[in-house]
Amino acid sequence: MAKEIASQSVRIKRIQKGVAAESKVAERKANRIGAFIKSKSAARAAKENRFTNTRTAEIAARPRTFKKK
Repeated sequence: MAKEIASQSVRIKRIQKGVAAESKVAERKANRIGAFIKSKSAARAAKENRFTNTRTAEIAARPRTFKKK
C-alpha cells in the first residue's frame, strides 16, 4: 500500500514536470492534486506572511466570501 502511494506520488511529480502522462486520466488527477496542494500551501504561507509573490499573498489572505441569498 505504502509503496503504491509512493509510486503514485512519483508519477504525479513526473507528470507535473511536463513528462508525457501515462494516460489522460492520470494527468488530470495529477493536475487536480497539484492544484489542491498548491492552494493549500499558498494559504498556509499567506497565514505565516512568508510571501514573495504579493499578488498571490493577497488572493490567499483574502477571506473567503460567500454570496448572500
